[in-house]
Amino acid sequence: MAKPILLTVDDDPDVLRAIERDLRSQYGAEYRVVSSDSPEGALDLEIHVFKFGCRWRKAPANSLCGCDRERS
Repeated sequence: MAKPILLTVDDDPDVLRAIERDLRSQYGAEYRVVSSDSPEGALDLEIHVFKFGCRWRKAPANSLCGCDRERS
């Protein structure tokens, strides 16, 4: 069976790498860690049913960053 996915999104490459590294280190045995540098890119990944809180600097609150919708 495929591993569940942990998705991380951040527009700062250094932060994104650090989060991805930490998640893989802590949860890599149980989860597949996927990252994107943009909310649009994350939506293009076709990952099913995710919703998360966000504070995206370049997007208004509850915008396309995923705060206002669920994918399924």
